[in-house]
Amino acid sequence: MTFKKGVDSKVFRAIQHVDMQELAQCSEQEIRPVLPCLVRMGLISPLDTSKKCTNMKVNILTIVSGMELVNSIVALLSIDFHKLEIDVKKEQQLRQKGNTVQNDSILIGNLSNTSMALEYERSDMTRRLSILLGELLYIQSQIQEGEASTEHDSYLKSSELFDNDIFAEELADIICIALAELPTTLSIAGITETLLHVHNGPAIICRLVANFPDSFREVCTYLIQSGEKQEENVSSAVRANTISLLCKMNPSQALTIRSKCVELCRMPALAITLSLEHVGKNGGDEKDEGDMVAFVSGLLLGNDQTIRNWIAMFIRTGQKRKGEVSSNALHQLREELSRRLQKIIESSPEGELPDSLVVQASALLRLYCALRGIAAIKFQDEEVNLIVQLLTSHPNPTPAGVRFVSIGLCMLIACPSLVSLPEHERRSIEWVQWLVKEEAYFESASGVTASFGGDAAAHGDPLPQQPAERHLRPGVRDAGHEDRHSATTT
Repeated sequence: MTFKKGVDSKVFRAIQHVDMQELAQCSEQEIRPVLPCLVRMGLISPLDTSKKCTNMKVNILTIVSGMELVNSIVALLSIDFHKLEIDVKKEQQLRQKGNTVQNDSILIGNLSNTSMALEYERSDMTRRLSILLGELLYIQSQIQEGEASTEHDSYLKSSELFDNDIFAEELADIICIALAELPTTLSIAGITETLLHVHNGPAIICRLVANFPDSFREVCTYLIQSGEKQEENVSSAVRANTISLLCKMNPSQALTIRSKCVELCRMPALAITLSLEHVGKNGGDEKDEGDMVAFVSGLLLGNDQTIRNWIAMFIRTGQKRKGEVSSNALHQLREELSRRLQKIIESSPEGELPDSLVVQASALLRLYCALRGIAAIKFQDEEVNLIVQLLTSHPNPTPAGVRFVSIGLCMLIACPSLVSLPEHERRSIEWVQWLVKEEAYFESASGVTASFGGDAAAHGDPLPQQPAERHLRPGVRDAGHEDRHSATTT
């Protein structure tokens, strides 16, 4: 059986809620990652001796009874963990003294005449557990010794055990049992940090959390807290990949993890990626699309200056550093926003904006205003074309329509680069002239006092070019603030 990288969300949900009926409907391959948890639940004597608990144990044993791999996990549970715990503590003390020589290990012993992989392969389960724990503690000491290094070659540690995919399934099983049986000696956060530095580490971490579902939030919070404010190295990429795997396994918590990124002001690319994955998972549902725009707008237009600076730095960094985590996430965000612009434009025949799309269009324009004014994003040619097309649409004379054209006017003033081409300038002037012509009708039909222009626009004079876009940010934010509630409730 090949090493399955992820864990199915239905399996995690069944383990989390101890739903044996749902688990019984899963295939053997789907159940495989949580086999250590199931075997242990089925064999360990419970404190609860009620009929319900007894029936649950019978159901668990029925589910796992036909799987050959159960025998190796049963053998693990037969180990003398009290004696092993003493050896692990001695090994930890040895490594804390600064001894980073692999052969000087109480758990592994001297392997001068053979390789670790060969020794592991020909040993029984007791010996395999000792070798694996010794290897983990050795890698842990290497990490502590070279904490300052973030280069790819030095971040990922070489290991004969973890570098072989053939051992990956069993290594995950052994670590799960060791964590369950040695809770005071080994912590899931410490093991998680160590596994980040080895091959298949994120996938094994995912399995650990699947076998200990209550640790999901603890592990994710640890990964974010120990991450960086801006993802700029291999460490952040590995952490982001691990959290993405965990959130695919437990999708109901993806937005909670996104909120944790914002709360701690760390890993902005991950927060954006989780938002995009949430929208993609729900097939571009209108409510989820509104959440995406409202989320990014809230970061840029909210009252928290620290969060504003954090996300603005991410956007500026993403434009400069091509091919890195931040750049890739920013590129995906821009593509998603462009797709939404295109979708609204295609749904507006001859530039007539339907009432059902006015609030969404206003929210998008306000977000682009914030991206330009606060995060100093440089619009690409395709984005400029789409923004100008949407901005010069003709909404119906409703309160939402008045807000749309107000934001549009603010954006033309705040972003003169939108009218740098003659075609865009001509289109914008025609739109302003239309606003002036329709001003009285807008006012009477919508019941909102609206003044959209003056003599200059009526005579077709060129739009004023502002010397510095940043001076108009407060105005942009005021216009955006006016429509914030409407956009969020779309």
